[in-house]
Amino acid sequence: MLGLNAKKGIEATFEKVILAAGLPARFIKVRWGGNGAGVINDKYQGTILTLPSISDTADINKGQFSNLVGYAVHEYGHVRYTQSSDWDAAVKAAGNDGRLLHRLINGLEDPRIEQCIITSGHCANAKVLFESLLSSILLKDYDGGDYVDPNDVSNIAFQLAVEGRRLNGYSIPCPPVYQRSKYRRAIEVALRKGKSCGSTLEIIDVARELLAAIKDRQAEDDTQQDQPDEQQQDQKGDQQPDDGGDQSGDSQDGDGGQDGDGDGDGGSKGGKDGAGDEGDGGGSSDAEADDGDGGNASGGSGKGELSIEPSESIGNVFKDANAIDGFSVPRITSVRKKIFFAGGAQ
Repeated sequence: MLGLNAKKGIEATFEKVILAAGLPARFIKVRWGGNGAGVINDKYQGTILTLPSISDTADINKGQFSNLVGYAVHEYGHVRYTQSSDWDAAVKAAGNDGRLLHRLINGLEDPRIEQCIITSGHCANAKVLFESLLSSILLKDYDGGDYVDPNDVSNIAFQLAVEGRRLNGYSIPCPPVYQRSKYRRAIEVALRKGKSCGSTLEIIDVARELLAAIKDRQAEDDTQQDQPDEQQQDQKGDQQPDDGGDQSGDSQDGDGGQDGDGDGDGGSKGGKDGAGDEGDGGGSSDAEADDGDGGNASGGSGKGELSIEPSESIGNVFKDANAIDGFSVPRITSVRKKIFFAGGAQ
């Protein structure tokens, strides 16, 4: 369908969702501008849902139209069910850890607010829309391996967002990866607790606990990384040959052992740095398992940080489809905020 008709259809669908929630349609306006999706709170115009500047003449297929509706309904969920003031205060209080805490909160909050929408019945096909949207994001560059590197801290939030939805009953096209993560236990606890949370404030508490667990594991890893250097120094002191005849054999044995350990460590770091999961040579599987960084049976994709919010990927999706018209509507430059309906908390 033409972009013009797609935009009209999305606006009409979104208005129906608002009315079904018992909220006046004037509370939320739709504005087509910029490259992303989000909600902003204007002092004079009220709450505004922003969507990309889709060209009126763009050819929007059914899948793209469905995703646009999914983006809009997802953002409605934040407007309706997220307490932004608590969120902002927690991030500010976290100081240098604020960015990571923000992402962890987001990764846990997204499945919660989508489940609230589904349960409310305000959008009859919400689950189908959300499943389709998530699948399109996951499968866009999927190569059959891990959808993200399970040991990359910057991707823990994305794993929460995906696996939290899986716990909510979504059909996810990619297998979970957190079972192979060195942060597995912390992630499992956060997912379990997050599923039972009834508010953003409760989600924040879970995210704080997860952040503390992540930092504890990182400190433990730093300590373990210092130990091999000391052990190697001890080995060098013990490897003095008794006579010239044994020197060659002792040296080869020692070098062989060091190569194995070094490659094993390199393999384990591969999962973390995105460089691969196996060393170049004789690293042992035991070394990888002990470190917890390796053991990725699929070989890993080594992908870097991915967007948590579905709406954060919308610009790239429609830019690739040549549907964005940056000149049809002036671009909106504003900080994306989670907006909360006054008197609308649940």
